[in-house]
Amino acid sequence: MQELDEALAGAGDGKIVIVFSALTWCRPCKGMQRPAHKLAERYKDSTVWMKLFGNANEQTKTLFKDRLKIRSTPSFIIFKDGEVAYTQTGTNKEKLEAGIREVLGADHPKLPQELVYPATA
Repeated sequence: MQELDEALAGAGDGKIVIVFSALTWCRPCKGMQRPAHKLAERYKDSTVWMKLFGNANEQTKTLFKDRLKIRSTPSFIIFKDGEVAYTQTGTNKEKLEAGIREVLGADHPKLPQELVYPATA
C-alpha cells in the first residue's frame, strides 16, 4: 500500500500511474506481461508502472480486494492526479494502449506518435 501511495504522490510532470493487477497462477495475466512491458517501454516518459500480485501476501490481498476492488484479472487501473481515470480487465492490448493515450490526452508533450498496438479493423 505504501509503494502505491508513494507512486501516486510522486508521479509529477503530467505522469500517470498504471497498476497491472494479476495473480501468479493466472494464465491470461502471464500472457499480458510482454505487452505490458512493451507499453511501459514506449510510454516510459509519461507513465509509472506497478505490478501487483494479489496473492503475494496478506497486505497485497487486502490492497487487491478492499482498496482497489479488483474482481477479475488481469486488471489495469490508470491513475491521473491520484484519482482513478481508467480501468480495464482482460487481455485486449489495443484497448489498453488506447486507454493510456486517452488518459494522457492528445496534447500531452511526451505522447509518442506511433502506436505499439494499432487497432485492427
